[in-house]
Amino acid sequence: MGDVVLLWQSILVRWEAPGQRWQHGALTGYKVRYRAARRKPASLTTPADTTRALLRADPNTQYQVHSSVSTVILTALFLSEWVTAATPRRPRHDAAAVPPRPPPLTTRAGRDWISVWWDTEKETEAEEAWGWVLGWGLGVPDTASRELPPGTHSHVIRGLKSNEEYVISLRGSNALGLGPAGYATVRTRPPPAHDAADDDDDVDDADDDDDDDERLVIMLSGTTAVVYWTDPTLPKGQTATDGRRYVVRWTTQGSRPHTYNATDLNCMIDELKPNTHYEFAVKLIRGGRESQWSMIVSNTSLEAPPASAPRDLRASPPPPPAPPSRYVELAWSPPAKPNGQITGYVVMYAIQRTGGGEEWAAVSVAGERGRARVERLRPRTSYLFKVQARNNKGLGPFCTPLVYTTPLESGEGGGLASATSAWLWASAGGACAVLALAAALALSLCCRRAPPLSPDTRCVVYM
Repeated sequence: MGDVVLLWQSILVRWEAPGQRWQHGALTGYKVRYRAARRKPASLTTPADTTRALLRADPNTQYQVHSSVSTVILTALFLSEWVTAATPRRPRHDAAAVPPRPPPLTTRAGRDWISVWWDTEKETEAEEAWGWVLGWGLGVPDTASRELPPGTHSHVIRGLKSNEEYVISLRGSNALGLGPAGYATVRTRPPPAHDAADDDDDVDDADDDDDDDERLVIMLSGTTAVVYWTDPTLPKGQTATDGRRYVVRWTTQGSRPHTYNATDLNCMIDELKPNTHYEFAVKLIRGGRESQWSMIVSNTSLEAPPASAPRDLRASPPPPPAPPSRYVELAWSPPAKPNGQITGYVVMYAIQRTGGGEEWAAVSVAGERGRARVERLRPRTSYLFKVQARNNKGLGPFCTPLVYTTPLESGEGGGLASATSAWLWASAGGACAVLALAAALALSLCCRRAPPLSPDTRCVVYM
């Protein structure tokens, strides 16, 4: 086969005709076969004077392609082995439909601002939406709007009126237009009863307004959080133009603090640890002067699938009266990084085969109990066992498989597989060989460095 040219919805295959010595008669045509994983193979036949073919394909799919030639003598003479090729993703200018309805909106309101955030849980939503259009208004969501780039998950609407009800809409957009909208209704907070005059010149007063409602920490995932705050020294509805900046500090118990510099009244913090309690504080820096740290606002990051496997997997015969040739008791320790509350474990086991290709079976264990019993095993058979943990977010990685051999019906034999014992003996033999080699080298060096006898040396023999 010559080459393969990939398009997002087709594959162009080109090849060279075989030489005269390989044709075995006059050519009658070519046949190109192609297949994708878990799909029925397809084929295309071309005349003898054609050395290319255009195959219909799906975007973002891996295919295997090969060609054969037919002559008056042979019906199928293969020209090449199977060639693997993957079509690219659908380009943005070829959208199949408008984006779907966005996920539900979550809002938070202040006196003159509303914070909106959402989460695109499905991959198709992120692929089909090339951007977002956020609209808002008093009673209707079309008074004002703003286009947001793809990958955006939150936005703060500023310059709003106090104690008013706003309607907010969010739509996905692509080349075909806007998709269906998701709506939310929220009312801004009323103004304070006694609104003191703002003092822009006194940075030390930036921490006087310690209303916890004005600072908010929203956990977007197990590793990302968004922090919002207000600045009482900044006129309401205005943005800072005097070079002021804010320092956000966060820490966990027993760890050193981390900081982030921001120029807006919100920031996104990454690289957090899942299911970990954090404390956040903010201070203002302007013109070489800085305020005190604000009151602490705490929150716990979201859970994530376990990042490590269970530890210390052990296997032992069951206690009587269970027959040891049919049962095995497994025990293990929880993973070092559970990333949340462990809700159960999955035990996989299979008969060990020399060439691989084991057929695995599963046993589910509920709760945090690190023990399980596997039943209906075969006597005098070597099994592979491995365990993975799960929490509310998903499954973690498997531990290293453990090999265990069941005993005979009489209970004799069994235990750790001979492979494990052989490894132990091989390790001991290797250690002894290394020690012997080191001793031989040391003796050789000592013999080489021994000083020669001087003429004055006398040999004395005692009887």
